[in-house]
Amino acid sequence: MKKYLVFMFAAMLTVSLSVSAQNRQGRQGNFNRDRQSMQMTAKDRVEWIAKEVDLTDAQKAEVEELFKKQDAKRAEDMAKMRESREQSVANRDKMREEMREMRTKEMEKNQAELEKIIGKEKADKIKALRDTRQNINRQGRRN
Repeated sequence: MKKYLVFMFAAMLTVSLSVSAQNRQGRQGNFNRDRQSMQMTAKDRVEWIAKEVDLTDAQKAEVEELFKKQDAKRAEDMAKMRESREQSVANRDKMREEMREMRTKEMEKNQAELEKIIGKEKADKIKALRDTRQNINRQGRRN
């Protein structure tokens, strides 16, 4: 009788662990969301910036418009890169470097435009906060 109970307990434990492990697949962070919904919208980013640095309503509107324009350009660039990726799979490293260079240039341009709208001090503070957040996210991926 004791052997039967021990066997049943072990079987139940094994089943419960495998079921709980399956529930955790696909989670990213604390949420189970698809890739698109993980990106902050232009309005969300403006609210985050406004919370970190004091922005006027006019600055908020300009920054939100800038972010919408940047998102549209980024989506267009990504579509172009996907098309070229499908056409030539052989030069993946070259394409990756081109994409990094293009993204770096775009980020510098975007930072300059943001600086024109909200001022150098506030833009530098936001850049430092972004860098900190980015480093934290990268460290989380390595674990």
